[in-house]
Amino acid sequence: MQTLPVRLLTLVLGGLIALASCTNAGTACDDVDIEGAWFRVPPAPNGALYFTATNSGDDPIAITGVSSEVANMLELHEVLNNDGMMQMQAIEGQRIEIPAGESVEFRQGGLHVMAMGLADGLEDGLDAEFVLSTDADCEITVTAPITVEGG
Repeated sequence: MQTLPVRLLTLVLGGLIALASCTNAGTACDDVDIEGAWFRVPPAPNGALYFTATNSGDDPIAITGVSSEVANMLELHEVLNNDGMMQMQAIEGQRIEIPAGESVEFRQGGLHVMAMGLADGLEDGLDAEFVLSTDADCEITVTAPITVEGG
């Protein structure tokens, strides 16, 4: 039979371990704010997600992937200027770092999330949900109003 001090010590240590694991879980993603999100659906089979990601934390965090039911495939993309010709390409390694204390803008003509093979039923004014994966092993849910152009 254990004595009271041993039981008490076991409970206290167990509680501290549980508390430490809870305070470390997901804190990096808690430091990332997503603002101004919108999902552009042009009269084409591909669309794009735009937003501004701000990292208020003390450590950098990187977006490493995106998932959503609005498209068959989603990739992190950038637009480059090659001798006056605008060229879009996938980000090598599918990693966009958000430095500590800074913002990264995903915008038309720059960084964006490319959505290829769009789902049916995407209507102007509805919301689309995206999940950003990070190198901190957490996910950030983004809700973006859909803007259908042309058509």
